[in-house]
Amino acid sequence: MEFKKEIPDFKERRNEFERILNNHPNKIPIILEPAKKTKNAITIKQNKFLVPKLFTFHEFLFQVRKRVGLSSGESLYVAVAGFYFPSLDRTMMSIYDEFKDSDGFLYVNFSSEAVWG
Repeated sequence: MEFKKEIPDFKERRNEFERILNNHPNKIPIILEPAKKTKNAITIKQNKFLVPKLFTFHEFLFQVRKRVGLSSGESLYVAVAGFYFPSLDRTMMSIYDEFKDSDGFLYVNFSSEAVWG
């Protein structure tokens, strides 16, 4: 289920973000969700990530692949804010600063197939 549908109230999501930030000031809160157009075979039980601000996008992808349980031969497509494909050496903090949602979370979509055209 989408995080915004799970917690539809903006203030409640914002309060959760602030609670997380107070407990983990050096981490970035990320919500990982399947891409909307996907017929994904990949499932993920835990869709919330806290990553160090200086993690690169490559390090984040490694954590996602590990959590999802993908083998090295399986593809994973990831887009930030539904449309942006960051370079692998970009820091998560720079991505967060540019693409965070107004509720404070960074939303990242994933798919095992190319669905963004």
